[in-house]
Amino acid sequence: MAINHLKIKSFRNHKDRHFSFNKALTVIFGDNGSGKTSILEAIHLLSVGKSFKTSKKSELIKKGEDQLILNGLFSKNKIETSVSTLINRKKKQKIKINGKELFKRKDLLGINSVVVLSPEEQKITKGSAKERRFFFDKLFSITSNKYLSFLQQYTKTLKQRNFVLKSNQDIKKVKTNLNVWNETLIEKGLKLWRERALNIKVFNKIFLETATEYDKDINLELNYNEQNLDKNEYTKIIKERAERDFFSRRTSFGPHLDDMIFLWNKKNIRMYGSEGENKTLLIILKLSELKYIKKTTGQQPILLLDDLFATIDLKRSKKTISMLKKIKEDKNDLLQIIITTTDLLNLEKTDLNFKSSNEETIELRR
Repeated sequence: MAINHLKIKSFRNHKDRHFSFNKALTVIFGDNGSGKTSILEAIHLLSVGKSFKTSKKSELIKKGEDQLILNGLFSKNKIETSVSTLINRKKKQKIKINGKELFKRKDLLGINSVVVLSPEEQKITKGSAKERRFFFDKLFSITSNKYLSFLQQYTKTLKQRNFVLKSNQDIKKVKTNLNVWNETLIEKGLKLWRERALNIKVFNKIFLETATEYDKDINLELNYNEQNLDKNEYTKIIKERAERDFFSRRTSFGPHLDDMIFLWNKKNIRMYGSEGENKTLLIILKLSELKYIKKTTGQQPILLLDDLFATIDLKRSKKTISMLKKIKEDKNDLLQIIITTTDLLNLEKTDLNFKSSNEETIELRR
């Protein structure tokens, strides 16, 4: 899978630009503020319908403009797919594939998969449980329509139940109304829990193998407290928490509160990990994401590396490049990598060969 061409109009600080990408490696270099990360952000937006930097669509539109337009030409198995998106100041977004409009963003997921390794992604290891759930939900949704369906069904029911909790001050009426949603919530919750546990089991195996390949002396673990409840046990807990939910105005038990905890030498890395350990974990996590997508879909995603070598030391950089080279050695399964950097000399020290005729270099200026 690869992106061949990208057209940007009124996106971030880009007025009207066109970029072409090599199917193997493209290096985008320039000063800070020249718009390097925006190119990766545009590719991500065309792939999953959202930015990896912000949830506020209005921030993406160039100042003084009414709307942005992105067009990307992707290729997979020698078949080209055109994807375009338009976002206006009213936060309305239109997505088209080969000229046909999509009415649901979920229909875009999985068509052109991308993996992003960016400083913004460090929130997965350092942030709240919500950030880790989002990482895994996104990954499993782009690789499994079944998971995506279960997640959407549960989320929709959860919102409806929470609306009941917020809509009335009479606890008796609320409890009565909750009964309408409890059974559906429990049914959807059990399905999501089971599917999440199955996917995490597959991911965890890849994750541990990748950690060992990266550094055999690293002791990493991924802990997920799988809920093995049956319907009766789940129902009992939901009913017992009805009063608590009424006063907190939210559902206090279910898959939406799961956490996936990373341990480094048996300690929670979010609480006790050093800066270097967190950066190393993120690299291993993203390499695992890359392998997981390939294993579950049969297709290599596009790898977007955002100023990676400015934030990690040379040793970690060389290890990362070494592992990526092993993946790229398979001529029948090409991995497209697009890298941003402010310093080509730093990039050269990592042993990444970006000066051959098979690579593309793009220079951006403010």
